[in-house]
Amino acid sequence: MMLAVTSDDQILLRDGRPFGGEGSFGGTSLTWPQPQTLAGMIRTHIGFARSPGYFHDEARAKEILKVGIARMLPAMIQRNSWLAWTPADMVFSENDDLLTAHLPTYRLLAEGEGSDLPWREWFHPFPGFKEKPSSKRPILLHWSVIEAYLEGRIPQPAKDEEWGILSIPVDSRIHNGLSRETGTTIQGRLFENKGIHLKIKSGKKKRIEDLAIVFELVGHENGDKPEGSAHLGGDRNTVRISGCSLEYPSCPDIYTGCQYLKLVLMTPGDFGSWAPSWILPDGAARELSWVCIPGTSYEVRLRSAMLAGWDGVSGWNYLTNKPKAMRKTVRAGSVYVIEVRDPGQAQKIAAHLWGSAFDPDPLRTADGYGQVIVARMADTKN
Repeated sequence: MMLAVTSDDQILLRDGRPFGGEGSFGGTSLTWPQPQTLAGMIRTHIGFARSPGYFHDEARAKEILKVGIARMLPAMIQRNSWLAWTPADMVFSENDDLLTAHLPTYRLLAEGEGSDLPWREWFHPFPGFKEKPSSKRPILLHWSVIEAYLEGRIPQPAKDEEWGILSIPVDSRIHNGLSRETGTTIQGRLFENKGIHLKIKSGKKKRIEDLAIVFELVGHENGDKPEGSAHLGGDRNTVRISGCSLEYPSCPDIYTGCQYLKLVLMTPGDFGSWAPSWILPDGAARELSWVCIPGTSYEVRLRSAMLAGWDGVSGWNYLTNKPKAMRKTVRAGSVYVIEVRDPGQAQKIAAHLWGSAFDPDPLRTADGYGQVIVARMADTKN
């Protein structure tokens, strides 16, 4: 069942770093919901639809964790078209109001070059242009653009809107700190929250269109009614959950014989580190080891990575009635380069990983973390 989340309200989303902690003066806002936030929203919505007191029973509260989200992507719902997070290794320059995209060359270090990474076989990305990168960079790409990237190609220079969406509308709100004793405001205690709007202006007439978060609902029971209104983020602002006719993009048949594949995160990765533990290289070793993709006999090894940064995430645990500990997630758009031991299996490997979780941990998978799409390697030098 594919569902679309849209909203006319401002959505307030804070990350999980301690409020007022070092480098977080008043809280840090996110520009897109974390997958577990959406998973928690849909579980809460379904649970209360089953019974008003559903979460008072611990056994039933555990049961709802089977409900999960899969194959999640942003979409322009009026156009019935998908969007994708811009890969971290795509860099843009600007000339005559046109944006040009560039991809790096991944290669081994040459004589005289150095790095503090221990692995001899680690590919380092080198920029393919000498211009200053543009301050403009699409957050989301149109699917026609990402299709070219998947094939190892870059589209011709184009205007901003032809690439995708450069920014998501954000509003700021100033709040007063409240005294627990009196319930009144405390003089001089102010903090700011930034909220996003799932709307964009597009076309010459700047027509307002909905941005949607589209995902496949899994693990639900027959008779569950996920559609309707629900609360997402702070201030109990409302979103709409509705059925969606979009079908998740299928894995293209372009990987046969590929020695190297790029895995691009379409949802943040909750790995407990910068990569999943099953493929994470040994920091004490000089060589990169071959490992099997969990649940398969396909042998691969990690040869490079370009990360888009990290966000802090916490949340609320219904079972313990306590907040979850803060942990770091790798941002969507991050790129992992894997080498395939048998290039004849590359198409099967790509199909196996496409739209699935890079880290197969069941709970993280149900929460929607670490979903990837697969691209060909454009330019690699051994």
